[in-house]
Amino acid sequence: MRSLLLTISMFFGMLLVGPSSFAAKMHRPEKALDISGKWIAACHRLNRGQHVEEIYSFGKDGTWTREQRIYSDEDCATDAVDEVKTFSGRYHVVGTASAVGSNAFKIDLFVDHVYDMPVSGAAVAKFTQSALCHLTDWKAGVKRDVTGMLCSGRTISAGTRVYDVLVKDAGQNKLYFGDPSFYSDMSRRKGRPTRVDKSVAFDLQS
Repeated sequence: MRSLLLTISMFFGMLLVGPSSFAAKMHRPEKALDISGKWIAACHRLNRGQHVEEIYSFGKDGTWTREQRIYSDEDCATDAVDEVKTFSGRYHVVGTASAVGSNAFKIDLFVDHVYDMPVSGAAVAKFTQSALCHLTDWKAGVKRDVTGMLCSGRTISAGTRVYDVLVKDAGQNKLYFGDPSFYSDMSRRKGRPTRVDKSVAFDLQS
């Protein structure tokens, strides 16, 4: 009896809203986005004039890291790495960003740690002479936790929440993030971007 009533109810529902609309309501999946994996952006220029390669890693457990390899030349030659910055924490894709685009999503990045590491001798000298982050004992290849420290006039504290947007291309192998980038302007950016930067693509690594 119950199944008969359910069938009748569904039949009249189709009559009221139309077969195609009814089917869409019954079968429309919740839009979700999987960005787990390692994504690499080839050599490009930040707003501050630095040339970098960037690596985003997203875990299925909700953790993320972003590594910036900063070079002394505009070609990002392997032997010209000056500095490596690393950001890490937790992330959450919070829904679609229809104002940005039909396939755009909102993502919140929570910063737990910020690390900096000089690689070249020139970078060590520059860091030490300027007392970057109020530290004067920098060593090549040694990563320092600078979370919450004042570095080059900016402080990124643990718990900093970055409001961003992203687009995953139709081929599912490229990611684009908000413009302006939080990592170009650091903590100066306020609010969530209303567009993505299509000039910097992060390619999924196999």
